[in-house]
Formats: sequence, structure tokens, C-alpha cells
Amino acid sequence: MCRYFFGKQKWRLAVCDVIERLRAALQVDYVVVGGGNVAHMEELPPNTRIHGGS
Repeated sequence: MCRYFFGKQKWRLAVCDVIERLRAALQVDYVVVGGGNVAHMEELPPNTRIHGGS
């Protein structure tokens, strides 16, 4: 998903939605997200961790 196309707020909401769907579908304790754009997330859903990067 391109955050420039959606805009920051809609992009962040879409990322949070995907994280919640992954958690529900896979029934995991926590979700690990990574990549360059994860730095643009101001707040993550509960039980979500950031991997890698600086």
C-alpha cells in the first residue's frame, strides 16, 4: 500500500486493519511488522511489535 496514494491517516488505518485481520485469521499472540514505512506508524495496535530498522 502506498501511503502517498492513500494519505497518512488512511494508510495508518489500513495497516492497523491488516494487523487485526492477521491476528484474527492466524490466532497469534502478537504480530511483528517491519519495513521502511513502519517508522511512519505513530501508534500500533496492542500486541504488535516492530522488527528491525533503526
